Amino acid sequence: MANNRLIPDLILGAGGIVIRGNQTLIVHKARRSEWTLPRGKLKRGESPLDAALRETEEETGYKVRMENFAGCAGYEVNGTPKVVLYWRMSAVGARSQLDASEIAEARWVTLAGAKRLLSFRDEFTLLRKAWPNP
Repeated sequence: MANNRLIPDLILGAGGIVIRGNQTLIVHKARRSEWTLPRGKLKRGESPLDAALRETEEETGYKVRMENFAGCAGYEVNGTPKVVLYWRMSAVGARSQLDASEIAEARWVTLAGAKRLLSFRDEFTLLRKAWPNP
């Protein structure tokens, strides 16, 4: 039997790697001054796939089409481990309103631009793996 004190709480998140031609969509979260891939926490009872679609659409303003699973990244939030599952996606249609309460800007960038701007190395590693022609 596992000792419950050795099993930490876990935050589960999901997000998207949205690619259009030779660009990807990244977001600037002003509150934390971070450039990230669109992502966020799952709501109670929500599947990771549904959360990835919801968070990506809210944070970018684009409707997206799911393509395939891209991988995961892990880090700690105030000492609690967080695992974020990512899917490769494509934007469909025109941009609508993004969640301005959390996102200051959503920007299409090249792979080189993403490398310069992304705040987390794990996200860039996932992006590079999901890139159409690395």
